[in-house]
Amino acid sequence: MLTTLTCKRHSLTLFAIILNQPRQVEALASLMTFKCAVVNVPFGGAKGGISIDPKKYSVIELEKITRRYAVELKKYGFLGPGVDVPAPDVGTGAREMSWICDTFSVLYGMEDVNAYACVTGKPITLGGVDGRTEATGLGVCYATKYFLSLTDECKRVGVTPELDGKTVIVQGFGNVGYHAAYFFEKFGAKVIGVVEYNGAVYNPKGLDIEALKAHMSTTGGPPSGFWGRKKKTKKNKKKTRLIKKAK
Repeated sequence: MLTTLTCKRHSLTLFAIILNQPRQVEALASLMTFKCAVVNVPFGGAKGGISIDPKKYSVIELEKITRRYAVELKKYGFLGPGVDVPAPDVGTGAREMSWICDTFSVLYGMEDVNAYACVTGKPITLGGVDGRTEATGLGVCYATKYFLSLTDECKRVGVTPELDGKTVIVQGFGNVGYHAAYFFEKFGAKVIGVVEYNGAVYNPKGLDIEALKAHMSTTGGPPSGFWGRKKKTKKNKKKTRLIKKAK
């Protein structure tokens, strides 16, 4: 783990099979350090997690795994306000952060009045920040919008200025990808494609992002099978090209 400026670290916690690749996790930790340095935040950077597929475990099993993970982090000095503050990433969210926060505060809270600050991305009821869920995806949109306001930079890379009217394809449709697509649409862009690890969907006339999210939440499957702005009929079947589930 790399640190800059102080001993404090801001880390991202994953429950994902990519943790079988240590060098990739090291690279992600380094990127976290660079991100903090670029915006002049006095933290270092870290990355950590558990090499599992969370889809294969029950909620009760995931809670037990997460709470034990929190205890192990604390045991080796990798958890606590002003020490190392995890945040959710792949395979984790506010639920997992609440389990870590509760475990830390119950076992070690008597030693630290700021115990609930041991993680970010908590539910609002546990002291989380309103807007945290959509912040990263919204940030992607703001960064893109700002870049497209720089006429000279747009000319240099060969794109026209302004976000309004642009077409967008989003890679990944988790928390960040969904909110990025949602706000791109709100800012006047047209999201024409969404790519996931197990499939993709494309519609040159634009996708209904909220309907796609509902479709994936309901079916639990890939975006393939979603038919854009209209219901699946023989008439519009030819208008939407699908990339079927990857084998």
